[in-house]
Amino acid sequence: MTIDWPDFSNDPSSADAGRKSKRRHREPVVRALVERIASGVLECGAALSTEQEFAEEFGVSRTVIREVMQDLVGLGLIVTRPRVGARVEPRENWDRFSPIVLRALLDHGLDAAFYEPLIEARGLIEPEVAALAAARAKPSDIAEIEACFDRLAGLLSSGRVLTSAERVSADIAFHRSILACCNNWVFQRFGLLFDAAIMARMALAEQAQGEDPPFALQKHRRIVDAIKARNPGEARKAALSVLALSKPSYADYFAEGQ
Repeated sequence: MTIDWPDFSNDPSSADAGRKSKRRHREPVVRALVERIASGVLECGAALSTEQEFAEEFGVSRTVIREVMQDLVGLGLIVTRPRVGARVEPRENWDRFSPIVLRALLDHGLDAAFYEPLIEARGLIEPEVAALAAARAKPSDIAEIEACFDRLAGLLSSGRVLTSAERVSADIAFHRSILACCNNWVFQRFGLLFDAAIMARMALAEQAQGEDPPFALQKHRRIVDAIKARNPGEARKAALSVLALSKPSYADYFAEGQ
């Protein structure tokens, strides 16, 4: 199932006009081939078409296709060898922190082997991030966290039907605002993990046609209040309480053998 995820690519090079123009030509090709690999259309070990065949299929130059192949190699999706060509790599070699790979896996990877490590890692990291935020956040950081919470609350209480992109974007912005003020560059690297875990929960909710429980916002509010009160222990507990909302969704989904 394909969901209208927001775009989280945030490539710093996008500010460069020349590189942006080149990316505009190759990105659709990269996305198409990532989809084929993530969906299993191109299985592990499968040989890819030649540069000329891809150039004709996508209507681009062979130079663009060579750049696309370099992108796929960089993502760990394929390996290229002289006189052998390009072949799909095993899934464990893929860069699953890459937004484009994550989004493809979220569309095609609804299995416990994909989700359980993701949720386990988030459960270990996010409560500590909340505790650090409570200890280190500046007044301007707290104001941003509150603003993100207000946007999330406003959306969820608007009474209108929200797109998955709207809900995911607001939820991610809230959790990212907390991550941003913990002042730990290592934890900053895990921002994509948070994004992926939130998108994973949304994917399962869409499959089950479910919604967040009405008390979910109250639990998010507890995190904000604990950070404002400079109470790391309470912030940690509040974050664990929010994470607990997701556990039944994952357990129920996989118990049903979906």
